Amino acid sequence: PVPLAVTATPAAGRTIATVFYYVDGNAQAATSVSPFSDTWTNAQPGTYSVRAVAKDDAGGMAFSGPATVTIGP
Repeated sequence: PVPLAVTATPAAGRTIATVFYYVDGNAQAATSVSPFSDTWTNAQPGTYSVRAVAKDDAGGMAFSGPATVTIGP
């Protein structure tokens, strides 16, 4: 398993509703509980691009830059 975690700070007067995690553009996990961490349980060896998307209670979204994750055998 690979832990996924991000720090999400909402705009003034807003709260973070959900953080979504994407691996190579595919939805992998989502959490609505702070501190917005989850686990990528079916990870296979390889190199991946991982991003997080935070959505606030008004529907506003913020996107992380990609992080390269390499998983060894």
